[in-house]
Parts: sequence; structure tokens; C-alpha cells
Amino acid sequence: MQQIALLVPNTLSNALIGGGRASRIGAHYLITLGFLLAALYCGLLPLAGSLTQIYEPKIPGGVSATLTFALLLGQCVRDIAPAQRSVAMGFFQATYGIRMTLGPIVTGVMIDNIGFGMAFFAVALLSLFSAFLAYILMKPKEKAGSPRPL
Repeated sequence: MQQIALLVPNTLSNALIGGGRASRIGAHYLITLGFLLAALYCGLLPLAGSLTQIYEPKIPGGVSATLTFALLLGQCVRDIAPAQRSVAMGFFQATYGIRMTLGPIVTGVMIDNIGFGMAFFAVALLSLFSAFLAYILMKPKEKAGSPRPL
């Protein structure tokens, strides 16, 4: 049931941002929103007092996975010459693989040392910092003579 609570929002948000909708809204806004939703998910999870309360934060968690991973995947090759895109994608996947390995290890060490709740709050803070970085660093470059996007 927990996987369903995570995967249904993930699938629905994939359908909603597909078909060019993400580029109309702005990938950097959506990625920032994704990290903010991840922070919400990680901040609410340790506060859950029942099984139902564990399922509810999975909704922003599922949406955040789409808005961060799927959109970052496309952004990593956005400004890369076509001949170099496979190298850029390989670098992204290698970096993501390192995170997939080290993330649970570091989180486990944090849980052992500072407790379950504090570890999730620390990841929530990291997600907030990532939202800040995404908003600042991923802003589209302004073209000469074009109005600045909101």
C-alpha cells in the first residue's frame, strides 16, 4: 500500500508535466517545487503517528520524485552538443548511482547517531537547500532583447 501511495502521484505527475508542459512552466520552477515537496515529505514522515499518516506524505513524495529526477534528467543534456549527450547522460547516471549507494549508508549512520526523526529532518533541510540552489542556479539564461521570465 505504501508503494501505491508513492507511485500513483508519481505516475500522475509524470502525465501532467509531459507533452511540453514542463517547458511552458519552466523546468527550474518545477525542480525547485520538487525539492520543496521532498522537504515536506521528509519533514512530515517522522511526525506520523499512525499508518494512515505515513501514507499521506507519500503524495508529495511521489510528485517530488517526478519533478526532481525526471526533469533533472532532461536538464542535464539541455545545453550539451548532440554528439556529447551520451557522455553527459552517462555522467548523470554515474553520479546518481553514487547517490543511490551512499544515500542509504549516510542516512543509516545518521539514524544510528541522531535518531530516525532527526535524520529525516536533516534530509528535509538538505532538500530545502537543494530547492534554493535549483532556483538560483537553474534560472534560464536571458536572451538579448527578450523580457526576463518570472
